[in-house]
Amino acid sequence: MREVSASLSKAFNGYFFGVLFSRVFGMLRDVSLAFFFGTSKEIALFMIAYRFSNLMRRMLAEGPLSSSFIPLYQKIEKNDKNQGLIFFRDLSAFTLLILPFFLFFLHLILSFSFKSIDLKEDNHQIVSLTLKMLPSLYFITLYGLFSAFLQANRSFFLPALAPIAFNLVWILGGCFIYITSPLAPLETLSYFVVIAFLVQWLFIAPKTYSTLRKTLSLKEILSFRPFSSYLKQIISPFFLGILGVGTTQINAALDALFAKAADPSGPAYLWYAIRIEQVPVALFAVAMSTAALPTLSKAIQNKENVEGVIQEGVEKVYPLMSFSMFGLISCGLVCLKMIFARGAFDSFSLFQTYKCLVGYSLGLIPHGLALFYTSCFYAIEEFKIPVRSSLYAILIHIALNLVLVFLFKLGAVSIALSTTFSSIFQAAFLFSTLKKTYPSLSLPSCPFLKQIGIGLIALILSFWGVYSLFYQPLLMGMEIGFISTFTSCALSGTLFVGSYVALELFLKDARVFSFLKLKFFK
Repeated sequence: MREVSASLSKAFNGYFFGVLFSRVFGMLRDVSLAFFFGTSKEIALFMIAYRFSNLMRRMLAEGPLSSSFIPLYQKIEKNDKNQGLIFFRDLSAFTLLILPFFLFFLHLILSFSFKSIDLKEDNHQIVSLTLKMLPSLYFITLYGLFSAFLQANRSFFLPALAPIAFNLVWILGGCFIYITSPLAPLETLSYFVVIAFLVQWLFIAPKTYSTLRKTLSLKEILSFRPFSSYLKQIISPFFLGILGVGTTQINAALDALFAKAADPSGPAYLWYAIRIEQVPVALFAVAMSTAALPTLSKAIQNKENVEGVIQEGVEKVYPLMSFSMFGLISCGLVCLKMIFARGAFDSFSLFQTYKCLVGYSLGLIPHGLALFYTSCFYAIEEFKIPVRSSLYAILIHIALNLVLVFLFKLGAVSIALSTTFSSIFQAAFLFSTLKKTYPSLSLPSCPFLKQIGIGLIALILSFWGVYSLFYQPLLMGMEIGFISTFTSCALSGTLFVGSYVALELFLKDARVFSFLKLKFFK
């Protein structure tokens, strides 16, 4: 058990630091986007198109492919390492050969719809931009497969670091548009998005090749069989994964349309809010979920203490997501002002984006737990339960969107709030179902009220510390300079983290403190 626990922690560390570095560049990408385009109606249309073009990306590359590949790969590899590598080789060849035909067919369908249906001008532009970004699916699918292979071979840092390449190309695209002022800036940005996904895949391709060459000769690598018998074993879990992730991603695409119905700039508010909210999700929840999949799969193959690994992952995810929730609520407005509020991003955009950020932040704990529990089901090769949980959560989410947007008219924040409620349901459903298989599983041992109390006190102290310097002038409509904003941001963050950690130490339950100490001081 100790060896498995160490393996989980090592995998989490590698993915954590890779994501941390890539998120810094992701933030720079969004800063450039906010500066050049703000929350204009035009950039909101681009964001909807980006979601639609990436709909298939999430369905193919970043969920079902890795979650179905890793358990099967490790099962084959346990008996024969060479056969595991050959399975990856053949699956890669199949993907390289078949995906272009699928993309061509998809392009034909969208093009036909584009020409035959009388669309409004806004919808016309959304479809046009979607078609231009569609080729990126080819490169992101290959990136997803290569990343899953590296993770199955205990290499987590490089796949998590690869989005840096993507973000750099995107930033270069924004700078190019700003300098040259092309007639069709959003179309130009779409082409840069495709190039960015290509560069991201190429970033990890050499490492993938070198991993294969440690065991296979060049002749063996090139002697691929794109329709080998191994591929039949991945079909069922892969399509079940598509069903689960696909419904989630269709729901995410519908979110953009609901946001547009609530407010023409709604998709932009949600975009910038999600960029901030996704930082702790990626650093903690996704990192632990990604690390848990190969670690749990290996533990299952070796018949080790699976329940202990699951419980350890939960014990790490829960306090970190609680810490993140209160941190984003207390420091979110200051951070948004510091990061985005310049150029075309005005004060009204700032407050609207912050409302959406709070709405998303309230669901961080259940969101993080749902991601982790989903990985647990994938590790035990049970794909139907995550599909069912996704379907139920989506129905709840859509119903709440309809009520909050059209009945209560709460604006773009409606989508964030309904996301939080559906995450609560999904986490509860997955936990109760997983507990039937592993009865000794329990909710996090750190008391719920204790974490809430610590977070609330830290939030109040952080807010109070910068009230006169930041919140009061902002509410009075006064202009806040960069130095004051930077000082407020640093002070707010320091007060929150310092008081949170101090309270943990005082109550002798220093979970977040232990994590920070381990990551940044050792």
